[in-house]
Amino acid sequence: MKSVSVVSLIGLMMIFFTTFSLAMEHRLGGNWSTMALTMRNFTGEDQTKAMNLSQAETIVGIVYTTQISENLKFVNRFEFSSVWGDEDRFGRIGADGLDLCITNSYADFDLGPVNFRLGVQDWGFARGFIFDDDFAGAVVTYEVEGFELPFAWIKGREGGIGKDQSDDDLDYYAISPVFEIGDTASINPYLLYITSSHAGESNFDTEEKDGLDVYYLGADFDLETDSCALWLTGIWLAGKIDRNEDDDQDISAGLAAMGGSVALGDAEIHGEFFYATGQNDEDADMKAFIGPEGNGYAWAEIMGEGQLDIEVSANSPGPKITNIMAANIGASLDVAEEISVGLDLWYAKFAEKVEGEYYLGTEIDATVTYELLEGLELDIIVAYLFAGDATYKGAHQANPFEIGTILSFEF
Repeated sequence: MKSVSVVSLIGLMMIFFTTFSLAMEHRLGGNWSTMALTMRNFTGEDQTKAMNLSQAETIVGIVYTTQISENLKFVNRFEFSSVWGDEDRFGRIGADGLDLCITNSYADFDLGPVNFRLGVQDWGFARGFIFDDDFAGAVVTYEVEGFELPFAWIKGREGGIGKDQSDDDLDYYAISPVFEIGDTASINPYLLYITSSHAGESNFDTEEKDGLDVYYLGADFDLETDSCALWLTGIWLAGKIDRNEDDDQDISAGLAAMGGSVALGDAEIHGEFFYATGQNDEDADMKAFIGPEGNGYAWAEIMGEGQLDIEVSANSPGPKITNIMAANIGASLDVAEEISVGLDLWYAKFAEKVEGEYYLGTEIDATVTYELLEGLELDIIVAYLFAGDATYKGAHQANPFEIGTILSFEF
C-alpha cells in the first residue's frame, strides 16, 4: 500500500510539473564563435618572444529564458570555451571537462512602469568607460515614453559574517537616467558612488584597511540620423582614499570622449577621440582617471583589445582607459551584398609621461567581413602597430602585429 502511495504521489507531481511547464514559454538563444590568431612582438621587441602566441579557441554562450508570465521571466546565461589542444580543459583529446560557467542568473519582472532585475546579471553605462560587466545585485528601472530612470546596486564584495566584517563590504550605487530628445537624440547623465571602509586591493591602489569613497559624475549625448551619428561623453571623478597608515589622498580626475560617423552610400567614414587624465609624479592628490573594477572600453586591435580580445601591447592601458590620449579615423565599405571591408588608423600617447616617454604608437587595423551563409559570418582581421618609445625603448625593438579570423553565428 505504501509503495502504491509513493508511486501515485510521483505521478501526480509529474502531471503537475508537466502542466505547469506547458503553461510557460521557454526560449533558447545564444552565440557561437571560433577564433584563430597569431600575435607577435607584443612586448615591443623580438628577442624574448614572451607574448608570442598562435592558438585557436571556441567560445559558446547559451541564454535560457523561462517566460513564466507576461510580466515575469527567469534568465540564465551559460558560457564555456575551449582552447584547442589545452590539456587542462576540454580542448584536449578526449574532450571531457568541467568548463561550464554560469555568468547570469536573474529574475526579471515588471510592476507597472517599473522593471526589476535581481540576481547575477549584466549591465553597463558610460559606454563602458565606467562600467560594463556581469555582477551580483539589482537594477530597478522606471520607464515611460521618452524617459527611463535606472538605479543599480552592484555588490563588489561581501565582507561576510562576524564582528566588523561589514567593513570589508564594497558597494556600487548608480543612477543613470536617459532623456529622449525627439526621435534622433538622447542625453544620459549618470552618477556612480563606490564606498568601502576596508577597500582592500582595488584599481585605486588601496590596501587592506584603506577606506574608499569615490564618485563618478558624467553624461553621454547621442545624435543619430539616417546619414550621420555623433556622440559625446564627459566624466568627472572625485573622492577620497582614507590611507590607513598614510595621509588621506584626494581624487580629482576626468575623461572626455567624442566620436561620429557619416554614411556615404555603401561607404561609411567614422572617427573618435578620447582623453583620460594621468598622474604626474609631483601630484600628491590622485589626478589619474581610473575606472572601477568592471569597466572596459575596447578600441584598437593591438593597443585596445579589440575583436580578438586576447592581450594588449606593452604598457598600453588597453580597455581600462587611464592616462591616455587616443584618436581614430577609419572607413568601411560594402563591396558586395555579403562582403564588407574596413580600415582604421589609431594614434595613441600617454597623457602624462611614463618612464620619460609619451608616444605609444600608430596602429593600422584592417578587417574583412564575409557572410558565408545566412547568419554565419567570417571576420578576417590584420593589425600592425608602429610602436613608439613608450611601448618599448631598447635593443631589438620590433613592431607588434596580429592576424586572426573569427567564424561566428547567433541563434
